[in-house]
Amino acid sequence: MDIALEEVEAMDKDLPGLALVKSLYDELVEKGETDSGTQSIYKLWQ
Repeated sequence: MDIALEEVEAMDKDLPGLALVKSLYDELVEKGETDSGTQSIYKLWQ
């Protein structure tokens, strides 16, 4: 996601959905879910 966000920024574009997913994943990483993968985002709503 970091690479995609960097490329989007370099193209002067905006992908708010990607930025949202990245922020949610960052939240999971802070909670220790580093190895769970992006599919674990559902855990934030449990």
